[in-house]
Amino acid sequence: MLNILQLNVELNLHTDQIIEHVQKHNYDVLLFQEVLQVDLDTIAEACDMHYAFAPLNTIQHQGALHTLGVATFRNILLLNIEQLYYRGDSKNLPLITRQTPEMMARALLLVEVATNGQIYRLINTHFTWSANATVNNMQRHDFDKMLTILQNYEHFLLVGDFNTPRGQELYDHLSKLYTDNIPLDLKSTLDKKLFRVPGLELVIDGVFTTAKYKVSGMQILQGLSDHVGIAFRILHDNRQS
Repeated sequence: MLNILQLNVELNLHTDQIIEHVQKHNYDVLLFQEVLQVDLDTIAEACDMHYAFAPLNTIQHQGALHTLGVATFRNILLLNIEQLYYRGDSKNLPLITRQTPEMMARALLLVEVATNGQIYRLINTHFTWSANATVNNMQRHDFDKMLTILQNYEHFLLVGDFNTPRGQELYDHLSKLYTDNIPLDLKSTLDKKLFRVPGLELVIDGVFTTAKYKVSGMQILQGLSDHVGIAFRILHDNRQS
């Protein structure tokens, strides 16, 4: 069993409180989006973990040019890392602004880890953005490419900021293919106070599993970042064929 925290960390705007939270809890894996590359070592050292990183873009932030991406931190045995891009690549990262978030490269950061004789395949992504939380053709294109990659793997945990809300076609398509572990009565995965539009209710962060993985003990954590933290345990279920 693994203890996991999923979170869009929003650059370095909440790093201290996120680290403080992680240090108080017994997480095996952290699955983070919107991580600045310059902060990777700081987070890893403070949390006594190692990391894998998939860069998605460069951005001007606090007077400097930074590389931004998705990161998976872990304190257990690493077996494999794959950066699987479904838009762009790691060699020609776009420079984006708050007005052009759709220009980011997009990737599935796949990490395989082992503990107690079980191998876990963990996939972390920050999916393509669209305006006004409505599905557009760029998202549909990238969604098809993402699914093509996922079809190469039989069993996995898939988490991330999907930038498309539950109740619309793409999120609901994922829910038909995999188990959606976000509670049905949860109205939003955006932090009530820290998100740029306080009180906006959209479920856009996801925790999806295939048959061999079982999620339990999920907690929704306010006050860590502009998205809620999603803490949970995951078990590799050998009874599933």
